[in-house]
Amino acid sequence: MQCLITMNSSFNISSSLLFLCILICCLSLRIKATPTFVDIFCPQTQQQLALAHTNATSTPSSSLSSNSTSINGFFYSYASLNPLDIAYGCLLCRGDVSTTVCQNCVSFATRDVLQKCPNSKVVTIWYDECMLRYSNQSIIDIADESIISCVSNTLNITNLTSFRGVLGGLMDDIVTRASNGRSSKKFTMGQANFSFLQTLYGLAQFTPDLIVLDCNKCLGISISIIPSSFDGSLDAEVLFSSCNVRYEFYRFYNVTDTSPPPSPVLLPPRPRPASSPVGDEMSTAQSLQFDLGTIQVTTSNFSYDNKIGEGGFGSVYKVMYWI
Repeated sequence: MQCLITMNSSFNISSSLLFLCILICCLSLRIKATPTFVDIFCPQTQQQLALAHTNATSTPSSSLSSNSTSINGFFYSYASLNPLDIAYGCLLCRGDVSTTVCQNCVSFATRDVLQKCPNSKVVTIWYDECMLRYSNQSIIDIADESIISCVSNTLNITNLTSFRGVLGGLMDDIVTRASNGRSSKKFTMGQANFSFLQTLYGLAQFTPDLIVLDCNKCLGISISIIPSSFDGSLDAEVLFSSCNVRYEFYRFYNVTDTSPPPSPVLLPPRPRPASSPVGDEMSTAQSLQFDLGTIQVTTSNFSYDNKIGEGGFGSVYKVMYWI
């Protein structure tokens, strides 16, 4: 998708602000339910570079286009008015949310950034449903563990030893599946039984632009922070710009039913009709009852040529009949 914005040359606007405007324009979003805000990083001390005024010989207006790519819930783009003022941006929606929820979250994130960080050239904002990030330096194909947000519960688990084992196993499982999985979303979730009545749920995700090595590094750092900073916490979430992990004692993600359809019901075999005393080659007795006229025709009126022997009830004749 490509959007074109035309501005008067006397109007000064930063590329990062322009990126957000383009994002709103291109997505054409309608705000619905409010997403769950988690955290925002925007150093207000960093002021945006202003655009240099064009000289008198330039055209009275300039054109700007956005170059964007979308990969299954991951969107990255850049916007520029000149080579010295470029804004790189990306957004990542949680792998289990619908397209509508994703777009709605991005809409809120874009407006929140414009309100809360109008003068920052490095911004990352996190919601439960999505993350929006932009910078004046390239952020694509680069793992970034420098910006971090951590959320945890102040309540702790009493059975700490058992909890550590269950949580460690769950985190290792979902991180391995996230980094080695074939899904373009680079997202996975899982669960583990902590007790008879308690289930622990976990989630791991990273931006699809990362190579496996960078993914493993980012997720590895994320899960190492949990025991060192939130040991025994009822829940925790570690958010980087490039990856995130989370666990809770309730199912906080959506589950898509991917189980195979039920097997067809096999009905018991129908009972076989009572066998004739003669053997299995005969059907019911009723089906072999013929009137005298039919027997005379099929035996050529009891012709000697059709006689095949003697039985306990008399002569036995060969019978020819058609069904």
